[in-house]
This record gives sequence, structure tokens and C-alpha cells, in this order.
Amino acid sequence: MELIFREIEQNDFGVCAEMLAAAYNGEPWLNAWRKEEALLRIQATMSGFNARGYVVEANSEIVAMCLGRIDY
Repeated sequence: MELIFREIEQNDFGVCAEMLAAAYNGEPWLNAWRKEEALLRIQATMSGFNARGYVVEANSEIVAMCLGRIDY
């Protein structure tokens, strides 16, 4: 299986929000996140000039993401 690493695009946010909500709803956090809350978190993280985000695709489907900000 070929993995493709690329910068996140705004149209990826919805899929990534579903993944983020699913992750935080499970162990060990057990938070009751909805997709809308996860989407707000992604938008807030990516809104800064120092934001960086990447996704990993397998078979044209996003399977992982990494988001953060550079601390100067």
C-alpha cells in the first residue's frame, strides 16, 4: 500500500474532524466530542500564520493527520 504525505487543505477539514472526534471519543479520553466541535478545534489550530498541518492518504482516503503550530 502506498502512503501519500501532503499538506492539509481546507476541504480536508471535514474528514479530519470526523477522525479527531472518533479518536477523542475513545480510550483513554472518553470525551463526548461531536464533529462540529472537532471541526472548530481544527479551524482554530490552522488559523494562525504559524500553523502547519499534514495528512496521510492511502487508496485516496485520509487515514492520518498531524496538526500544530510552530512556537517561536
